[in-house]
Amino acid sequence: MSELRLGAAAPPIARPRPRIAIPGGWGLVVFSLPVLTGLVNRVVRGGVWFTDYGALVCGGERAQAGTALYDQAIACADPNAAAFVYGPWVARVFAGLLQMFGHPGLMALYVALYVGAAALVVWAACLRVETPGAPRDRARFMAVVSGSAVTTGNIALPLHAAVAAAGLLFARAPWLFVLAVAAAGTVKPVFLTYLAVVVLARRSLAWRAGALALGLGLGLAPTVMFAGAGGAEAEAWRQLLSHFVYRVTPGDGLFGWLTLAGVPTDGPSGAALALLWAGLVTFCGLVIAERGRLLDEQRLWLGLACAVLANPRLMSEDVFLLGPGLLVAVSAIRDRRPKAALWAGRAAMGACVLSLAGHLLDFADYGSPAGMLALGVTLVACGVVSAMPAARPA
Repeated sequence: MSELRLGAAAPPIARPRPRIAIPGGWGLVVFSLPVLTGLVNRVVRGGVWFTDYGALVCGGERAQAGTALYDQAIACADPNAAAFVYGPWVARVFAGLLQMFGHPGLMALYVALYVGAAALVVWAACLRVETPGAPRDRARFMAVVSGSAVTTGNIALPLHAAVAAAGLLFARAPWLFVLAVAAAGTVKPVFLTYLAVVVLARRSLAWRAGALALGLGLGLAPTVMFAGAGGAEAEAWRQLLSHFVYRVTPGDGLFGWLTLAGVPTDGPSGAALALLWAGLVTFCGLVIAERGRLLDEQRLWLGLACAVLANPRLMSEDVFLLGPGLLVAVSAIRDRRPKAALWAGRAAMGACVLSLAGHLLDFADYGSPAGMLALGVTLVACGVVSAMPAARPA
């Protein structure tokens, strides 16, 4: 037997090679490629950043100068700015911010807010431990997000982050969530679909009805008053908004699906279809929540998913919070109908892969709406299955 002499070097100990740990696995990287490649392309090839932020600044400048907010013949200081399509109260707020911070200061503040908002929604939906669903499964839904969600600087992303932050506090401060949704609704009324979380909450019917009425009332009040009493300015706003919503960028939601099918979406018929679709999605979410006896955290994320899918004009920055709720819907029917849950999970995975391929292979104009349609149908199907009697064991 050999002896280890004093002063002799100890034999080397084999240590395992360190592994890089990524929450959600490498799937998070793979399914985030649409965002990552979009950012890299913008940096390498060049291009304009934050065009939608430019629209907000343009509205503020016009409010300061007292010129028409919705006259496209009036040039903005930033020639690359998108059209300003928000209510005049948004323009007045940005006029005040420009007065307070100036152009460089406001830009720096907005960029910091935007980066923080993007980090928050990705953390909440993909990385947060308490969020329903395995991280690797949640990561797949990043495929429905493109680089434009970050590069355009649309105010929707900070609003989604504010709603998400308030949603995580819903169990302790439900009225904060209602007020956050209402505030977001004054900027973009479509954000009022987030009140689906209120409909699905484990609270009394009277509380839910009151909270729903309050959120809708506060969120819609400025827009309704402006549309009814704004005169020529309101008419110019309606025409400009209709041009972009229905013709230029109908999005990947209901309006996008109908546009691809050749069905007109402007006018009362489009609004009626949007309300019917939102009602169907929310009702299916309620059936899933009640029949599945879901817990508060599950109901929150299911409600957020219903809200996203109920948005008739889904843009890339609107879908960060979609994944966990769909996983909740699929999981809720697993005990009732295992085979149906299996196929629903496969359909959701297929929709994510389709969206990923659409972004990477340059057919996103068709792949993204088709993927979102598949996810919407999956949630509705889960609602239908939840309403069915449980399958008898063989």
